[in-house]
Amino acid sequence: MNKGLFAIAITGLFALGLVSAAGAFPAVYATTITVDSSWCTGTGYSWVSPTCTLTTTYTVALGNTLEIPSGTTLVISGSGEIVFASGGGAIQVDNGGVITIENSGAYGIYGYGTITNTGTITIEDSGTYGIWNG
Repeated sequence: MNKGLFAIAITGLFALGLVSAAGAFPAVYATTITVDSSWCTGTGYSWVSPTCTLTTTYTVALGNTLEIPSGTTLVISGSGEIVFASGGGAIQVDNGGVITIENSGAYGIYGYGTITNTGTITIEDSGTYGIWNG
């Protein structure tokens, strides 16, 4: 390898390391949010074990996963909806987990995300779409 090119490559890698260490590149952390009694609190949420009823809008952030674990039911009701943030997010329904969409709004689940289902998803929707995914 040419000594000049080698020096340029090493200098570039060193500069990239300094910029990265200085925090110029934001850290990205994916999070799994589990539907349980601690998540299902506040206005628009109701927890009656083992069921969470959602009557508001919940946004799944880019890179995050909303998990409905075994033994838990998430009911999307009334004007409730789950929206995937721009660029996506995910919903994971575990074996034994349940989502029931019975909303009257435009969508029950909306956006460009990933839905992984090894449990049960039931759509009893009177809105425009039960699930609209792009």
